[in-house]
Amino acid sequence: DGLDATDVAERLVRRALSEKLEIEALLTDTVVFAGFNILDPIELHYRLGLPVIVVYWYPSHREAVERALQLHFSDWKRRLGVMEEVWNRLRYVRCRRGGLLVAVYGADYAYAWSLVCNLQLFTRHPEPLFTAHRTASMLSRALGPFKDN
Repeated sequence: DGLDATDVAERLVRRALSEKLEIEALLTDTVVFAGFNILDPIELHYRLGLPVIVVYWYPSHREAVERALQLHFSDWKRRLGVMEEVWNRLRYVRCRRGGLLVAVYGADYAYAWSLVCNLQLFTRHPEPLFTAHRTASMLSRALGPFKDN
């Protein structure tokens, strides 16, 4: 529930780049991690100079998100502001395996459309995001709940 998702993402990408990995763009299927830890795609693009593409399968339930934020966070307006900026930027892209909603930072929508549609191999989800979800789910089940001792 912290506010370090942008910092963590930046560190991960910088480490990958230091290992000489080539990164064309950053794909994420949300800006909300581990509760309501918010990744700011504008800030991440600014820091790294790489395009950031946020992919949603379905529109978010804005009112429910706002209520949850108000209930649990004194800085709810800050968190909601980042999410609303992303939601307002979302555009529908039609792909061969199904449409997606994308918000793009540091590139144009034609580039994002081409990238996410070409990454749909077997499902509507772009393959890197699909694989990341599967891996995280398997690890979560195998390792069980995290306990901070």
